[in-house]
Order: sequence, then structure tokens, then C-alpha cells
Amino acid sequence: MARLVRLRSPSGNAGCGYLIAPDLVLTCHHLVPTRSAARLTGILGPAGHRRRPDPGRFVTCRSLDYTLVGLECRPGSGAAPEDPPRSSGPAPHDELVLVQPRPTDPSGFRLTRLRVTDTAGPFLRYDGRTTYGSSGAPIFDTCWQLVAMHQRRGCLDGGGRTAAIVGEGVRVAAVVARLDPERDRFRGGSDGARGT
Repeated sequence: MARLVRLRSPSGNAGCGYLIAPDLVLTCHHLVPTRSAARLTGILGPAGHRRRPDPGRFVTCRSLDYTLVGLECRPGSGAAPEDPPRSSGPAPHDELVLVQPRPTDPSGFRLTRLRVTDTAGPFLRYDGRTTYGSSGAPIFDTCWQLVAMHQRRGCLDGGGRTAAIVGEGVRVAAVVARLDPERDRFRGGSDGARGT
């Protein structure tokens, strides 16, 4: 299962990410949009350990709102990213579980139930309470398969009517499909990466 980390961007924004390998964090582009931002981002790993980013291993995608950044580690201690399942994913009305930070406990997380409302394209929309600082948090199905990364909460255009507040996350399958050509560059080495 993905291990959670907390992020504090240079602009002061709080968010989350999760380790997809011992030295790789997947988070949101809007939290860490550039190499220089990655260099300055504070990362608090599992069990409260501070980790330093390795901006030499960095790739980002604005359209899908994700960033993958390496973490400094001893040479040879990196491991290949896990292969997330490539299922068809959740359908409308399915239940999901968001692992998000506790606002009052800097090292704590809580589980929040979500219900899928829309599955069009590379994004999922869902009902459920999300808190500030949850961007980048992992979303699982009820079998604990990683299915999405939370990105935002906001109002849908109500077409003149009262708009509904929903959450939105990018499907992990869409991120994996985009990252597959980059995969070998992230296998425990610092070869450099690019943003898209």
C-alpha cells in the first residue's frame, strides 16, 4: 500500500503525496510545479522523518495535475515503482476511501468515505468531505486498490442553479499511462527528468 507523506510548498501551501517506491513521491502539480519548487519543498515522511527532494529525478504534467519527484537516498537504495493495478476503475455510485490529513494532528491521517458521481475521462468526481491540505492524497477502492489521487474540491457549474460541491481526483491509470515511457529513468538513479 502507498505510504503517505506531507508536503509544504515554498509558497506555504500544504498538501500530501505518497511514496510509490522508497525514494519516489507522487503528488499534485499545483503543489510542486517546477524543479526549483521541488528543491525547496519540505517533505515529512512516514513516522515523521524529514526527507530531502532530489530534483534531478522530476517529471510533472500540468494537464493531469501530477508531479513525480525523487527523494535523496543512499546510492543503490532506490527501488522500482510499484505497478498499480490497471483495472477499469470505479463506476458511478461506487464507494471509495480517501486517506487525508487530520487538520489538528500534523502527523495523523484519517479515512474518509467518498461516493463516485462521475467517471468521464482521466478524472473522477465524488461526494464526500475533504479538508484543506488533502491535495495529493491517495484514494482507494473498497478492496484497497489505489485508484486515484485527490486534487481539489470545488463547485460544479450549476447552469444558473445552486452548484454542487464535489471532489476531483486524477485516475492512477491515467498517470501510469503517461509515466510508462519515463519509468526506467526513475529506477533508483538521478538521470534528470523533464516536465510536460
